[in-house]
Amino acid sequence: MAHPDRLVFLNVLFIIEKSVVWKHFEKLDKTEARCKLCRRSLTFHNGSTGVLFRHLRNAHSEVVEDLEARAKKTSQVESQEEEARKEKEKQETMFLNQFKFADHERAECTLCHQIIVYQGSTAVLRDHSDNHCSGKALADNLNSSK
Repeated sequence: MAHPDRLVFLNVLFIIEKSVVWKHFEKLDKTEARCKLCRRSLTFHNGSTGVLFRHLRNAHSEVVEDLEARAKKTSQVESQEEEARKEKEKQETMFLNQFKFADHERAECTLCHQIIVYQGSTAVLRDHSDNHCSGKALADNLNSSK
């Protein structure tokens, strides 16, 4: 079994290497790193990359601006993905509202009152909505929620 101190050291190294600053530094040992841009050696302590980041900000501000721009772009993409996920979830909820569920096997379409056996899978309900009721429920629900 590994010594507990060794595990902590390995965990700290893992966390250190996840920081974006390591893209611009070469690790010389557990407390020293060299800037790949200007070759300056810097000392860091307890796995903290603050010293390295401050060096980038003060000596290579264009790198930090680029990192910030990339982070902002990533955040915007994540926001758009989250919005798309929420919209899909909203549409799925409206789709399911088209049915009254009797149990885990049967549901009644509120548009045509047909009883559909679905046995836990909503694919047959989706098929009914799209092909039999032509998605009328989704259109009605979207119009009523505006």
